Amino acid sequence: MSTDEIARELFSSIHRQQKMLPKIKGLEQVSLGDMAVFGAIMKNLPEKDGKAVAMGTLHRYLRMSPPALSQSINRLEDKGLVERVFSKENRRMTYVAFTEEGKKIYHRERMRMDAIGKKIVERMGRKEAKELIRLTNRFHDVMEELILEQKESCKK
Repeated sequence: MSTDEIARELFSSIHRQQKMLPKIKGLEQVSLGDMAVFGAIMKNLPEKDGKAVAMGTLHRYLRMSPPALSQSINRLEDKGLVERVFSKENRRMTYVAFTEEGKKIYHRERMRMDAIGKKIVERMGRKEAKELIRLTNRFHDVMEELILEQKESCKK
């Protein structure tokens, strides 16, 4: 198999995975992207009394553009799952906090995703699952390097 054929197969495989993820049953009220935002909020909660996280922190943690993050927060806010909290000390600081309903849904969906992940690991086997994680992380690192190289070459 040539390098070109392997490259095409690699992107085909990634595309198949991307098409599969939305078909996972169980995620009822939130998308996988929304769950990523939820997870970022949970991981960064201690920031403001353990109740809210700065938008800037979410932006850096998720590596999302500010407009994309705002759209995601707007969707979650429209569903009543999060709310924006404005700082009294600095009006420009915006925080995001879970609503009670948002906390319930996050924990329920997190449990569903964990159950699905566990089934995947059981069927693949721990060794292959760990190897997939290693390779996926390596792929991500290589892609980041290539993106940085492209940005640098565009500056010249």
